[in-house]
Amino acid sequence: MRNLIPLILVTFVASGSALNGTQTKFIEQPLSHYMGLDYKWDQRYFVNADYFLNGGPIFIYIGYGFEYYDVMYRGEVFNFNKELNGLLFGLEHRFYGASRPTRDASYMSLEYLTVEQALADIAEFIQFIKDNYEGTANSKVILYGERYGSALAVWARQKYPHLVDGVWASSAYLSPVVNHLSLAENIGRTFKRIGGQQCYDVFKYAFETLEVLVWSNDTETIKTSLKQCKDLEVDNSQDVNWLFLNLVQVIQNYLQRSSYQDIETSCEKLVEDAENQKYFDSFSNWLSNEVHPNVFCMNFNYNDMVKSYREWEWETVGTVGGARQDMWLHCNQLGQFATSEAIEQPFGNRFKLHVFLDFCEDLFPNTRLEVENKKMYTTYGDRNLNVRNVFFTNGEFDPKITLGLYEKDLNQDSPVVVIPLHTTARDIKAPTNYDSPILKEVKLRARANMLKWILELESEEEALNMLKGIQI
Repeated sequence: MRNLIPLILVTFVASGSALNGTQTKFIEQPLSHYMGLDYKWDQRYFVNADYFLNGGPIFIYIGYGFEYYDVMYRGEVFNFNKELNGLLFGLEHRFYGASRPTRDASYMSLEYLTVEQALADIAEFIQFIKDNYEGTANSKVILYGERYGSALAVWARQKYPHLVDGVWASSAYLSPVVNHLSLAENIGRTFKRIGGQQCYDVFKYAFETLEVLVWSNDTETIKTSLKQCKDLEVDNSQDVNWLFLNLVQVIQNYLQRSSYQDIETSCEKLVEDAENQKYFDSFSNWLSNEVHPNVFCMNFNYNDMVKSYREWEWETVGTVGGARQDMWLHCNQLGQFATSEAIEQPFGNRFKLHVFLDFCEDLFPNTRLEVENKKMYTTYGDRNLNVRNVFFTNGEFDPKITLGLYEKDLNQDSPVVVIPLHTTARDIKAPTNYDSPILKEVKLRARANMLKWILELESEEEALNMLKGIQI
């Protein structure tokens, strides 16, 4: 961290060589946009200017980790940017990746990791582009992203409408609800919808069997079947709760990265094996052979998890992948804890809200979740946002779909689309030969909405006609 004069203007420094036209650069940002501190830090961003012509649009991917390959070297917006002679950027979130505002990720340092600071970073970055990239003074600015990144993009449009002209929000997790009851239900519903009641029952009876194994102290079966690194301490409620919670998170992650066909195949295998074996064996075999075939063992021990998340030096297990930073945001602002408190779900009731709140307290004593979470509702409006020029898309089988908009259009300028039979953020990815007709249609609508904002057209239909080459 450097002590510099308190200037509003920011500068960039080139780093490394260009790859496929994309360069890695850095922009100087204030440590705090609100406290008047002199400290500055280097925020990483990526830029591809290969196709840019004077006045072309600016596309900025709002990320929060390392998911930049698909957006900077390929992807739906990459292709659209090329066709429109635009300028493509990817902005990394403070405290993630190479964007490290402080010397570590200690409690005191993470005080500067907030949604508000991240939004101010975005605003400064847009102004920096307009000031430093020739030919962009009158360019329209389109933000896009997925999950938390797309939620940030939406909030940036809401807070800085004079800087952001429109947003494509794919699987945007907008609601700061503390107790997210629906996730376990959504997972169960997906397996039932794709694989039928029999597939759902495999998970239901497998978790019921796991409960019996815990009560009967059969730690050897649990350890061997579920690829656990350590014996489960069945008398330690934290360890038992954490085992159930992490198994569901593994299933959630599997769904989010899988296609309909993947899930259908998994259900067929689960049901087939369950006919010849016990449900728990079918589940554990699927977990070992299909979900984590290359994992030697998984450590869900509570104390070990706390220890790893408490690591605050950079390049440690807790920080290098952003796990500690993620928990800080959720424990202090976002909430969104996926509990087992809903009735219609197959995973038992071992991970209630207190399991997450206790974990937060063990990591970050005296968290401000209650106060700061209420501010999130007041400032951004949960799912009842006051924002226009946003194209919201969600996969029907995204386990976290209920954190976003999925029931109806927000307003006439902000349509909401649920993509049948798809999971998380499939629309924003690069086109493939396997894209379904409905996915192709959604991608076309995304292009139409972005074109509408860029050209200030009257309607999405007018933009669709232009894209299809129809004379208006």
